[in-house]
Amino acid sequence: QVVDRKIPGREGLLYGIVQITIIYSTPETIPSIEDFPNIKKHLEKFRPILEKRREVENGKRKWWHLHWYRSEEIFEGEKVVSVRQARFRQRMAYVPFPAYFDLSVNLITYKGENNPVSLKTLTCILNSDIAFEWFKFNCTWRGDTLQIDRNVLARFPIRIPSKEMQERFEALHDEVVDLKRKLNENTRKFKNMVHNLKLKPEPVNKAIVLSESYIASETSEFDSIEVEQPLTIKIYRSGEITTLKFRNMRDRIGFEYAFLVEGIFGVYHLPRDNGLESLVKLQEKLQSRFQDVDRLVRELYSIT
Repeated sequence: QVVDRKIPGREGLLYGIVQITIIYSTPETIPSIEDFPNIKKHLEKFRPILEKRREVENGKRKWWHLHWYRSEEIFEGEKVVSVRQARFRQRMAYVPFPAYFDLSVNLITYKGENNPVSLKTLTCILNSDIAFEWFKFNCTWRGDTLQIDRNVLARFPIRIPSKEMQERFEALHDEVVDLKRKLNENTRKFKNMVHNLKLKPEPVNKAIVLSESYIASETSEFDSIEVEQPLTIKIYRSGEITTLKFRNMRDRIGFEYAFLVEGIFGVYHLPRDNGLESLVKLQEKLQSRFQDVDRLVRELYSIT
């Protein structure tokens, strides 16, 4: 038997999740620790701490069980996951598969069979800029961290969209998730390529057309970045613009990954047929979909 569950890292949320593994130990999943020798061997290291928990000391829990576990139905069904303490803005994700969570998140599930709003639609509404304006004035700020507790979520004003509008929300949600998946896949592919081929970044000057480029700054900080022409990238910082025209597409892509993934003002000379998509283009598409979501939320709430 396998007694493990997937739990998202809370900073991975915003329409998507990242996963680590936990042991979901309850009287139902592990009635006797002797039946799971590997888990016992692992937990024995923490036994002195586990035995000091109140419910264990009172004889209500075995030392290897979770202290306050919840019904598995909550974790097994579809849900919206809301990070309780998120930096800068709210972070929500629709999770349609079995996934287990700790107290760093709140879960939104269907209460009964009559469900007027799909959870994908709700995810879009709660992740929108309009929702952020509401959370900003109704939640507790801890420095740059927004704390969204259950009682705050319960007060959020939900307007029921029409069936047609919900279909538009759901289509946008799926596009956002797909774009984030592509971003993650391309970033992972790039990192593996750099590691396996032992690639090193080279100075930008060796890869650009000097007569058509202008480097205002080589810092990794920027306000926005765009592909102006197939081989030209513009980087906007407060009061200055860096224009880079590359000699070929591979070097332009190699710069994007060095700059956006590693924060290096340099160029990776990537192998031919590397299969990497433009990070700038993917991010532009993602931001465009976010803006589409915000427009649809404003339409829903009749906000001009």
